[in-house]
Amino acid sequence: MTPPHSAPPSGCDADATCTAGKNGRCYTPVSGCGCAPNICTYDECFSDAECADGSPCECRAAFAYEANVCVKNGNCRVDTDCGAAGYCSPSGVSNCMTAYFCHTPDDECVDAADCSGDHECAFDAAAKRWKCGPGTCGPVG
Repeated sequence: MTPPHSAPPSGCDADATCTAGKNGRCYTPVSGCGCAPNICTYDECFSDAECADGSPCECRAAFAYEANVCVKNGNCRVDTDCGAAGYCSPSGVSNCMTAYFCHTPDDECVDAADCSGDHECAFDAAAKRWKCGPGTCGPVG
């Protein structure tokens, strides 16, 4: 029996053994320690057109195990969604997750250089604009 809160071994030892979804990749979380099993990751999308509700498809980094995912809960996908004076950017939202939001002339900041200390520039849903504040996971923008 697998203990609660632990991942069962996936049995993957190469990308070719990950066949349960799109573009399966075999990932070894921590190499050499034997403390975590290899896991298969699968892509949710390859283009924005595959995402519902106008959300963008965010591609995994070439070196990362995370999958391509449809980024939800933002208000834009491309710059033209934001009108003539706006543009679309990723923002940390919570728990290290990202969503895309329009920048407008009402924003307090454009990027982390506009913020002091360890604050980041992120979209504030309550204020409906970009503001400086504590990070949601680390520097985002």
